[in-house]
Amino acid sequence: MSCPETGVVPPGSPHPGDPPTGPRVGVGALVRHRDRLLLVRRARPPAAGCWSLPGGAIRTGEPAAAAVAREVLEETGLQVRVGRFLGWAERIDPEAGGHWVILDFVAEALDPAAEPVAGDDAAEAAWVPVRDVAGLDLVPGLLAFLEATAALDPGFSPHRQPGAHNDRYVK
Repeated sequence: MSCPETGVVPPGSPHPGDPPTGPRVGVGALVRHRDRLLLVRRARPPAAGCWSLPGGAIRTGEPAAAAVAREVLEETGLQVRVGRFLGWAERIDPEAGGHWVILDFVAEALDPAAEPVAGDDAAEAAWVPVRDVAGLDLVPGLLAFLEATAALDPGFSPHRQPGAHNDRYVK
């Protein structure tokens, strides 16, 4: 961005095509129906081949809840109703995309009987039985996040708010 009067670009200002100079904001969706959790297997780095919550970048001017719904639809083909804020995660890895702050929300599938279909940057999308989640190759830190937020507990409710949790995991 340059000064309109002089055309001078201040030091540290982004140039078209340059990588972001600061943290980027993303979203994730914890979609659980009864004893199943919606997960996607990442098709691209970072953590390609690992399972994660559906999610991705918030676009400029896009409300966080709209980004959650869009990302779930793009990655799984499922429509969701976005609910409460669950917690946040932070990934700092300059070699794999820089610095991300990820806001995770609880969401409910509008048609929980529908089968997810992988799309966008998801290699696979599936409803996974909660009891099997710990045995999957998850992105680093995700299991600890799910356990800390009680997302894997039998009594988990998308409506009950135990308090926002933060943890570090790779999306």
